[in-house]
Amino acid sequence: MQHCKTRVVDAPMAAGKTTKLIKWIKEVHTYHPVIVLVERNSEVDRLKKALGDLIVSIKDEAENQKSRKIDVLNAHVADGNTVVSTHALMEYWDDLFLENLKYHKYELVIDESLSHVLEPLKIASRDISLFLEDKRLVVKKENKYSRLTVSREDSEGWCLPEGYKNLERKILNKCVYLQEKENANGVKEYSLVEAMNPEIWSYFNQVLLMTYLFKGSLMEYYFQLHLISYFPVGLSPDGLFVNHEIINGERYKPLITILDKYNNWDRYKDRKRTYRDGLSVRWCDDKVKGKKRLKMIQKKLRNTFEYLQRTQGINKEDFAFTFHKRFLRISDVVMLESLRI
Repeated sequence: MQHCKTRVVDAPMAAGKTTKLIKWIKEVHTYHPVIVLVERNSEVDRLKKALGDLIVSIKDEAENQKSRKIDVLNAHVADGNTVVSTHALMEYWDDLFLENLKYHKYELVIDESLSHVLEPLKIASRDISLFLEDKRLVVKKENKYSRLTVSREDSEGWCLPEGYKNLERKILNKCVYLQEKENANGVKEYSLVEAMNPEIWSYFNQVLLMTYLFKGSLMEYYFQLHLISYFPVGLSPDGLFVNHEIINGERYKPLITILDKYNNWDRYKDRKRTYRDGLSVRWCDDKVKGKKRLKMIQKKLRNTFEYLQRTQGINKEDFAFTFHKRFLRISDVVMLESLRI
């Protein structure tokens, strides 16, 4: 399969990727329409504000027309308009949509790597085994990863039972791979992994993926799995594409001081008389002591920041801490109150 030319712009945050993207769209859109996919609706608004009438916000158009976003996207792509939307709509692209992309010679820009290119499917191993035995599921291509297809059998054109039609759609419209292994008793266990249809990339005139730390990401593994060729580029301070330079954390080490002594708050012994440190999810989420412990974290963070501010002159931009996402709202409050911003 011939894939389009794909460039991976691998550059850290604040390197000017969005500024470069806006400038690039202004240059390219007169020759080829562009589809821009971003992570969040706030990024859709930002690009719409920067580009004005040069780009169509699918979110805004859908709200104005009181229509589904995918229907609005289909209509604008059929007309060859430059559009911006979120990553999520990529899952609904059908054959007609792809043909319109090819006809108008669209360019694709993806801001940040796609997170759903490889995902496990929640299907019981027993059901997968039965479908393989009945030949409802068939291995289409067998190598290191076995890609599946279905054999349509019933009068309505479906193969899998009623409760598995969504799985069948994914097998037909995307790529679903079969993973097989043996458990401790020597019994075969099956699982399925869903991947975006690799044919999508061949419909674009060019693809630009703007991300950071591409190496080791799911997107890189997806490209490798489907033999999609790409070449990485970097971004210079003046916004020019340059040769890619692998960035690691060595250069930043002298700029960071880790306060290790604060990672063992509330050390205690468990029932097995083994020492455990606080700050774990279970420790923070304790029904009896959880709220009290979070208050303690709040107090210590405030005291630590004020001490470092007084002795070393740090400000809020120099002070950072991490927190489990379950307590995100609480940690936001902690940060606001601790740093008094």
